[in-house]
Amino acid sequence: MNVCILPEFGNCPIGEISYLDVEEFKAGLEVSTKRINNVLVPMRSVFTMAFKEGIIRDNVMARVDNLRIEEPTFDALEWLAAMCSHVPNKGEQMVRYYGYYSNVCRGQRKKANEDGLVPSILQPDEPSKGYRKNWARLIQKIGACPGPDPGKSIP
Repeated sequence: MNVCILPEFGNCPIGEISYLDVEEFKAGLEVSTKRINNVLVPMRSVFTMAFKEGIIRDNVMARVDNLRIEEPTFDALEWLAAMCSHVPNKGEQMVRYYGYYSNVCRGQRKKANEDGLVPSILQPDEPSKGYRKNWARLIQKIGACPGPDPGKSIP
């Protein structure tokens, strides 16, 4: 709003802005169609509020239409070529890793002999055998896994 609207209409009272002023403003913008439509959104809000408050008698923005955004159309071969352009060549790598899995971080961990360590926030309170028994007991309790009699406890 500060970049487009205020330099054009900032010193002009809202009641003096006409439909033709807005259309000339729209035509003078040298940006994309979508950007022009986005610039018109706050103008519509201001004019609607001023109309509801009785500051202006006519909402000129009600007559201003959005510009049509032309969507590209492809014939079948163009579409196929566009889709195939995303397929990597033989031996080419498309997936890149960032953060913890990036090559730089992995190399630093390998240098410090920390590559095999798995970061963990909580340390287990009991050995893993106890966890396995507990999980097996809970799964059998809900009946999701056939096993010994559900009434019988697991040693």
